[in-house]
Amino acid sequence: MPQILSYDQSSDQGDDKKKEKPDNSKFFVKSVYSWFKVQDTFTKTYVVAFLLIAVATPYIVSQYLNYSQNAQRSTASETISFVNPKNGDVVEAGSSVQIIAESVPADKAGKVEFYVNNDLKCTINEAPYVCEWKVPQSNASHKISAKRADPSGTAEENTITVTSQ
Repeated sequence: MPQILSYDQSSDQGDDKKKEKPDNSKFFVKSVYSWFKVQDTFTKTYVVAFLLIAVATPYIVSQYLNYSQNAQRSTASETISFVNPKNGDVVEAGSSVQIIAESVPADKAGKVEFYVNNDLKCTINEAPYVCEWKVPQSNASHKISAKRADPSGTAEENTITVTSQ
């Protein structure tokens, strides 16, 4: 560490003499060490425990925040998706179509409700999630929704549109 120099103007001779200032950081460390050496065991233990807590707390908090962010990411990856039909498919008017959905993760799915044009068509309580739908005779666009609700109350919905011809 560089030495801090100052000029001593109190000299009787009037010429500038350089004088070194003491390094306060070394003095502080030596003082704390000297104080610590003379303390009893209880005080030493208390001080060490306090310092460990003071150092560990920010680390523990950061680990908790990382964990909770990862938990939110894993919850966000829970989805319901369509296997059949796919978004934009053309289905034959008057036919019977199997609407098939899958839930990720499968073990948390609970029940799945299928809606066609906002009308409830089927409620399936466990995989495989398959609903038979009789396509109307008219040529039209149809909105198909699958809503998943797991036992903890988390809900997920996916909607596609198909056209009947």
